[in-house]
Amino acid sequence: MKRYWIKLYLEIMDDHKMEQMPDKLWRRAVVLFLLAGEYGNDGLLRSEAEVAWRLRITEANLSRSLQTLAAFGIVHETPAGWVVTHFQARQAPSTSTERGRDFRKRNALETKRFKECNENETENQTENQTEVEHSPSASASASVSDSVSDSDSLGDEVQEKGGVASNAAPPGKPFPGAYDLYEANIGVLTPMLADALAADVADYSDEWVCDAIREAVKSNARNLKYVEAILKRWKQDGRGMSKRKKPGTDPQDYVGGKYAEFIVT
Repeated sequence: MKRYWIKLYLEIMDDHKMEQMPDKLWRRAVVLFLLAGEYGNDGLLRSEAEVAWRLRITEANLSRSLQTLAAFGIVHETPAGWVVTHFQARQAPSTSTERGRDFRKRNALETKRFKECNENETENQTENQTEVEHSPSASASASVSDSVSDSDSLGDEVQEKGGVASNAAPPGKPFPGAYDLYEANIGVLTPMLADALAADVADYSDEWVCDAIREAVKSNARNLKYVEAILKRWKQDGRGMSKRKKPGTDPQDYVGGKYAEFIVT
């Protein structure tokens, strides 16, 4: 009986035979499943000439594919022609017992995969944590964190420590001081952020950028945009200057200040 749809089991995604096939052969196997359903003859395919015409390939090409699929046990040859193996059994209605068994089997497989994924993720996190703890940037991170709560003079000392850490930094970092300082206190540098930070170092110097990062950390504004805003302000007003107040907004300018003579009493 001709079918308008067939049951295609999800297990074919993890079947070891299907996994060994090239993509083209994998697709050809699925098309043969569909043709077997269309022909409605319990998995028996029609002549190679007709199947080749449906697949838009030559008979020689189809013959090679069928021989390869036969080696995988997907199809087998009979006196009546090529047959999709176990097609009739697969398409038969499942009993409630079989459905329950298949459901438990799929559940067990998914649970196993989930546990394996969690174990792999835990191992990766442990390895990454170990690398961070033993990396030169970890010591620089501890030094910089102390400098945020201390005085400016202590900050200079931390900067010197940052220089020592930069000598041990891996090759390929054109600005190890600012690079390590940023990653230790703000976050991981993506390629785009790294390019932007490199441009800032080229424009303002590594020392300025390091100081601006410390200033951003003190203000709890841990992002590159804030660091760049500090650098622009320092370039205009002078390095180390705080954000300027607008003229005339400080009350002290009027009470005994530089605008006191204009106040009418």
